[in-house]
Amino acid sequence: MLDKLKQTFQGSFIHSPEQPPSSDNLYIQTEGKILGIPKDIISEKEAALLTALFPLDPKPEQNFGSLSEKDQWRKFLTSPEGQEQLPLTSWTYVRFAFFSIQGGNPARREAEEAFWTLFQRTSIVLWNSNTEGVLIEPLSAEHLKKNEMEPVLSAIESDFFIRLKLFISSFYEIDNCLPEAYAFMNHCRAIGERYSPSHKLQTVSSVFPFLMSTGLDDASLSRLAEHLLGETLKDEELISTIKTYIECSSNASLAAKKLFMHRNSLQYRIDKFIEKTGLDIRTFEDALTVYLLIAVSLSRISR
Repeated sequence: MLDKLKQTFQGSFIHSPEQPPSSDNLYIQTEGKILGIPKDIISEKEAALLTALFPLDPKPEQNFGSLSEKDQWRKFLTSPEGQEQLPLTSWTYVRFAFFSIQGGNPARREAEEAFWTLFQRTSIVLWNSNTEGVLIEPLSAEHLKKNEMEPVLSAIESDFFIRLKLFISSFYEIDNCLPEAYAFMNHCRAIGERYSPSHKLQTVSSVFPFLMSTGLDDASLSRLAEHLLGETLKDEELISTIKTYIECSSNASLAAKKLFMHRNSLQYRIDKFIEKTGLDIRTFEDALTVYLLIAVSLSRISR
């Protein structure tokens, strides 16, 4: 199988334990060996299939000296940007779920069983104390969105008799900039806890107005806009459409009249934007965040 994979994916190679992993490669494992495949020669669907068929089973002594998988991630995320090698993983994108357990001190195993109703079992849980920590979840077709998590979170509280507070980040590519993203998401979590402590489930969208009010420098705003809005920022027509839709109080009929387009055409653009960004502008939180980010981006362009 190893030889067939190397023939199919020209440019793939056997990973050496002495060689630090690179974010430019996808790593899979078969026949007791780790195969590195350059990401630029495979599609996202191929990467997902390969990861599912040939998952890594890293041995600490083989890849990272005496560090366990969890310690690899902890050391990497808390180190200054670019000063630690990447954890050896087949994942390409991850998100962070910062958690806090209220009103008790449950066993970690019991708490993690509750987490698996919200997140994939392949996720990594890093505990900072008996009641707080962060869960690292890889991107997949099965990951839950915020509106899907809310009813599950309520069920967890009744089934496991624990009160759970979560801050869910966006997905980030695993590269040397990830520690900076992790630190910023932790800052966002702290802002949400400070200004909206009663909310059990928060995201960047829900705390973005508070971030704005506490002051964000231009560089941070720019990075956040590029991360959350992505390639849609380059589509001026789509951005103009979304801006008008939000200005019409998310009334599709009114916005369609103002834009002189069919309501179905407008709905197609809205769906396209939601699919590309993961931000549901039909909700108040996401609509407010998107509108502010668009306003900031447009004002920067006009300078």
